[in-house]
Amino acid sequence: MKLATVAAFEIAGERMAAGVAALDPNTMLQESGAWLEGDFLLASGSRSTFYFDSKPFTLNPKYAEFVGKYFFDKLKDSGAVAVGGMALGGIPLVSHIVPISQREGHPLPGFYVRPEPKTRGTLKLIEGNLPEDPTQPVAIIDDIVTRGGSILKAITAVEEVGNPIVRVMCILDRNEGGREALRERGYELDAMYTVETDENGAKKPVFHP
Repeated sequence: MKLATVAAFEIAGERMAAGVAALDPNTMLQESGAWLEGDFLLASGSRSTFYFDSKPFTLNPKYAEFVGKYFFDKLKDSGAVAVGGMALGGIPLVSHIVPISQREGHPLPGFYVRPEPKTRGTLKLIEGNLPEDPTQPVAIIDDIVTRGGSILKAITAVEEVGNPIVRVMCILDRNEGGREALRERGYELDAMYTVETDENGAKKPVFHP
């Protein structure tokens, strides 16, 4: 029974890998409906000609394997023993990475940081599987980085516990100061996509393998 289970697990992994290989990362955000163009009012009060809504991308089964495998490959040799993100944007990403890490034989438990501590029950700010040993290194992930406020909030929560942060990642870096804000805190941002200006002056997501 155990051999049959392992074989089925390996076959499922091979099928998922084949599906990932058929995707074009240069057009996935547009195809999924996550990348929108128009006139948008942002939370900062400024206006933008594009908008990134990660949920149609991260919560679509067509792209979930690609997302999880992409970030797992970035993490497997980083030294991180767990991966966490800020609620809500980081939760789907962590949820994709965790099962792939188990399948790949390099398990990475997941956790997430709440916007505010719970007011009942455990009163936790950090949920899930942040290592109990505060000397163990972790990675932090979020869906989008604009000025860095959200991902820095997650970083601060983990820093206060004591765990070293060895990798900081996101799906999209809007190139609006977040990378520089992270660098000031001693962290380099590793983004799947960055927003860049094409030859026609339009803002477009550029994939980074």
